[in-house]
Amino acid sequence: MRAVPSAEVVFHGAKGFLIGEASKGFYYMMDALNLSRVCNAVASVGIMRRAFVEARDYAKRRTAFGARLIDFPMVKETLGKLAARQDAALRATFELVKRFDDVMGKPRATKESDKALLRLLIALLKARTAAEAIDFAHEAIHLHGGNGYIEDFVTPRLLRDAQVLTVWEGTENILALEVLRLIRKYRIHEDFIGDVQDMLASMPESLASLTRPVREGIERLHEHIRRLTKASEEWQTLYAKRIAHLMTDVFMSAVILRDAAGPDRTSKKISAAHIFIEEIWSNPHDWEKGNKAYTHVSELVDL
Repeated sequence: MRAVPSAEVVFHGAKGFLIGEASKGFYYMMDALNLSRVCNAVASVGIMRRAFVEARDYAKRRTAFGARLIDFPMVKETLGKLAARQDAALRATFELVKRFDDVMGKPRATKESDKALLRLLIALLKARTAAEAIDFAHEAIHLHGGNGYIEDFVTPRLLRDAQVLTVWEGTENILALEVLRLIRKYRIHEDFIGDVQDMLASMPESLASLTRPVREGIERLHEHIRRLTKASEEWQTLYAKRIAHLMTDVFMSAVILRDAAGPDRTSKKISAAHIFIEEIWSNPHDWEKGNKAYTHVSELVDL
């Protein structure tokens, strides 16, 4: 992105024509901004995928100590996690795209609550995918070793482009404040919780162990929102980003579980769900954390 030639254009004495209503300029801008944030999420998911592919392919052909990088346990675990996280981000983003089309395709017939829920999901996924793109680019550089830092490789460019996606169309702090406004104005957390509960409603017994931590996360969200609404404005602002993170974890988990349990489910989708749920919801200091990424990696990565 940094290589794209950019410039400011100034129109001297140009004649302007009013498009739309003069009093609604801010609302038009917000509609455009929401679309740009969706596009930002799509770009972030694209960088995630490219970074994963570069890391995977390099690990398959690079040898060290008499073996390919991809044959080492820690590399397998890393690639398994990246594959599952990218799968979850992709599914959540295209769920967002579908909802964007549904809401914006018939704006006059759409309820305000549906528009507000869309704004919430846009803010959540724009922030998460942008952060993930940076992490994926970093992991790709890490797996390339010193070569990953050299400009002849694609990875430095991926990291630069990923970095700007966290800034464009609203930083994580700005997006968290948007989440807070939606909670205050629309009590959007109630619609959000109802939405994810609907996605989890028909989970088969075989996925009960994966669904349980997500339901517990929803209960924690209930409690956090209750405490948030009773806090001062200063403390609400402080905790807004933490609420947004928890909401994002819940939504992405619900989407990947719904798809894993759907009529077109495959072993790959189920493996991705196992890895993603473990990565998001297990204790970071748990001895078992990462086991699913290692044991299910072959389902997601061509070894």
